[in-house]
Amino acid sequence: MGHVAELDGIRAIAVLIVVLAHAGLERVVPGGFGVTLFFFLSGYLITSQLRVEAARAGTIDIRNFYLRRICRINPPLWITIGAATLLAGTGLIQFSVQWHVIIAQMFFYVNYVAPPDQVNGAPITPLWSLAVEEHFYLVFPFIFQIALRRMAGRHAALFMLGLCFAVLAIRVANVALLTDYTANYYMTHTRIDSILFGCCLAMWNNPVLDRQTCTRPAAFHVALALLTLGICLLIRSEMFRQTFRYTLQGAALFILFAAVLQGNTMVGTVLRWRALRAIGAVSYSVYLCHETIFMLLDQQAAGLPAAARDAVALVLIAAYATLMFWLVERPLAMARQRFGRLDGAARLSFCSDPAPRGGVGCKQPTLGRAGNFDDARRPGTPR
Repeated sequence: MGHVAELDGIRAIAVLIVVLAHAGLERVVPGGFGVTLFFFLSGYLITSQLRVEAARAGTIDIRNFYLRRICRINPPLWITIGAATLLAGTGLIQFSVQWHVIIAQMFFYVNYVAPPDQVNGAPITPLWSLAVEEHFYLVFPFIFQIALRRMAGRHAALFMLGLCFAVLAIRVANVALLTDYTANYYMTHTRIDSILFGCCLAMWNNPVLDRQTCTRPAAFHVALALLTLGICLLIRSEMFRQTFRYTLQGAALFILFAAVLQGNTMVGTVLRWRALRAIGAVSYSVYLCHETIFMLLDQQAAGLPAAARDAVALVLIAAYATLMFWLVERPLAMARQRFGRLDGAARLSFCSDPAPRGGVGCKQPTLGRAGNFDDARRPGTPR
């Protein structure tokens, strides 16, 4: 689909929200919304990439999908867990380490071990959100493959929207039936709808791949989406948070992503700023290391003013993430390309017609039944 610079900017904003919340500003910075933003972005981007692969090859290679995912996620995670555990083992961070929890962190089931604030694995950021994503992508390629063969794009999006409402129903049932329903926040089966909303946008009315046919949200729709997000952040009820908040946020983000990624907008220009794109490029390692560094400085530099500690922490976070990007993530990104290569004919047939805007993406051969997601077929066109 080409490189979409705005997505780097959105990724940067999401990770900055999370970092600032964990820096002690959680009362004014909605860290949970940063996670939801990450989820939506991930669902949109990966599903769009699968559409591109299916357009080129007529199918997707699930084995290569898993290999690419492992190369992207596991090495930075395991290195950071090792570094954090070493800091705890040497006493630089006072932290009670439980090895069975470290294993759960390494293999993405920590969100079913204990609540994030009660987990004593490696002193690292709570990895429940990463576990949710990895559980989702363990099964999603099979769902996409079924949609590719049996559904038109609009029908596939409606199917995924139905799954979103099924997840909402589970959250509501938990609130109605359980005394403690706070696990709704971090369990996979109660949070994957935030990813699925992004998948819906990727499958239907995609502002990048369906640029020629998709509908751009009107100003009224954008205003309504922003108002919805504002209301979601202002309502402090735990019951609302654990039920409808994530659904409403997902619906609002569907509209906002469709507006921002379609055509030249003022917001899109901001998201393409070089500084934001640089932060977006290293956001994964920032997410992994930031809590460890905050913890280290809180314990080893307790005499410094809080503002000074936070400033030093941000410098160290940026340094670690940059080193991780150049020494680990970038080489792995080059290696991942070997798991996504297609034959030359398939590549040539896909990108022969560039997109109208600034080199972002190309005109997408439509996909649906038997590889054609275009719902608006001409009468009599063979399926």
